[in-house]
Amino acid sequence: MRRDPLREALRSLPAGEPGPTFTAEVLGRLDGAARPAPGPYRRLAAAAAVALPLLAASAFGIDEWRQARREARLAALRAESGELARELEELRRSVEQPAGALYLGGTEDVDLVLNLTTLEAVVLAADPRTARRGGGRDAG
Repeated sequence: MRRDPLREALRSLPAGEPGPTFTAEVLGRLDGAARPAPGPYRRLAAAAAVALPLLAASAFGIDEWRQARREARLAALRAESGELARELEELRRSVEQPAGALYLGGTEDVDLVLNLTTLEAVVLAADPRTARRGGGRDAG
C-alpha cells in the first residue's frame, strides 16, 4: 500500500469535539426533511403539467416544421440540379471545341505541351502502306 503523507497528517490532528448545539441542529434538519413524499397522483399531475404544453406546442408546430424542411430540401435539389445542368453544358461545349493543347507531362524545370492546332491529321490503317495524311476527318 502506498504511503499518503496528506492522510497521515490528517490522522495526526486531534479529534474535534462537536459543539453543544450540534445534536439539536442535526435533529432539526432531519425533522424539516421528514415531509411525506408526494403520492403517485401528485407526481403524475406534475408530469402532465410539464408535458402538456410541450406536446401542444409540438403538435401545432410539427406541420410547419415538416413543410419548411420539405421546402429547404426542394430548394437544395433545385440548386444542385441547376449546377449539374451548368456543368453538363460546359462539358458538352468542351467536347464540341477540340482542345488546342495537350499536356504531356514534365519536370520541375520543363513542361511538355503539344500544340494540337498545328498537327497534321494521320489516319492509320492495319497496313502502314495505306496510311493517309490530311487535314480533316475525311482526308483522302
